[in-house]
Amino acid sequence: MEKKILLSLLIVLHFFSCKKENDLLTECGGEAFDFSSGALIINEGSFQGSGTISHYDLSANLVSNNIYKNANCDVPSGLFVQSAAFNNNKGYIVSNGSGEIQIVNLSTFEHEKTITLSYPRYMVFVEGKGYITNGTANGNVFVLDASNNIIDSISVAEGPDQLIASNGKILVGSKGHWNKTLYQTIVDSTVTIINTSDLSKKELFAWSKPSDFVEDKNGKVWVGCSGNGQYDYGNDKPPAFVKIDVLNGVVEDTIIVGEASASNASGMF
Repeated sequence: MEKKILLSLLIVLHFFSCKKENDLLTECGGEAFDFSSGALIINEGSFQGSGTISHYDLSANLVSNNIYKNANCDVPSGLFVQSAAFNNNKGYIVSNGSGEIQIVNLSTFEHEKTITLSYPRYMVFVEGKGYITNGTANGNVFVLDASNNIIDSISVAEGPDQLIASNGKILVGSKGHWNKTLYQTIVDSTVTIINTSDLSKKELFAWSKPSDFVEDKNGKVWVGCSGNGQYDYGNDKPPAFVKIDVLNGVVEDTIIVGEASASNASGMF
């Protein structure tokens, strides 16, 4: 009889200890606030430190720092937080230094899943699917399904970086890769247009280091290209804006801005 009572007591104590542990995890979770109001600020972090995420509430003029760490028991989001993307109340925090994408619930910023890649940079969503640029010398765009599983990949030029969704297609800029022997960037100038319906692709030669994308009111995409600088292999080249007709897959115009000089160096990192 004493053994039965002791066993029952142990079970009850184990139950309460487990419950208390779960409560502690809940207590260090994030406080829900409206992430649709205001702006998220990506803080890349120091060379050997972890990046952080801040939220700026425009209406209250209030900044909340370390929202990922606060919501996840002081666990950092990753090394070198590069970018963030959003889809269906989910946030995707991309850290290229640690090769991780942390998926969070946007209501609380609590962690739900980690996707591991070699060198993720940026991502966009089209019709529920995510597209992630990844890699340096070997460039790829990985495709994420609605359940946040990688289901496909598309090979692209070296150093895929920023990308944009336009007219049912994805445009990817490839900047090149860092060569440790030369201690220079081997520059690329490719913009890859990916058709999201069948993942077919077309490559355009735009300008050195296509870095930033924006779509104008006429549906044309403008690419900001930083050109060649002092840490890039080859001759200096000025920055430029390149206009792309996405539907026809052609470069329509190239506008040189500024002059070629050492100040144009922007590197891969």
